[in-house]
Amino acid sequence: MAETTAGKLDCKKILFVNWSLSTPVMDEHSLRESIRTFISKSIQYCLNGSQKSALTMQAIAFAVLDSCDHERVLAEEMINEARRQVDLLNSVSLMISFVILPDQETLYQQFRSTIQNIQTKNDGIGVLFYPTS
Repeated sequence: MAETTAGKLDCKKILFVNWSLSTPVMDEHSLRESIRTFISKSIQYCLNGSQKSALTMQAIAFAVLDSCDHERVLAEEMINEARRQVDLLNSVSLMISFVILPDQETLYQQFRSTIQNIQTKNDGIGVLFYPTS
């Protein structure tokens, strides 16, 4: 992991996490585990860093990679692990965003479907924006 200042971006810090699939052909179970590890370690790193500094972590954004052939698995695991991490935090309010590019329509549909499947009326999950410009 590498951390840098945000420069002119509207955030405090940028974290670069090297996440690569360990083998060219990964089975679904290994892919799911890899995604969960990536999300949980990233969130925990940011929370631990904010506790050590004067910064308060309020939000985290993940750029969603487009090189994965298993878009349904990617969406399910990123969302479910992020939700699990928020549930574990209990007292911390954290907004988690997944950045999906306009040309990632299929991936967007998978994220939308996954969120709709877990959404309840009062859980605060399910806000999904899709700007087209």
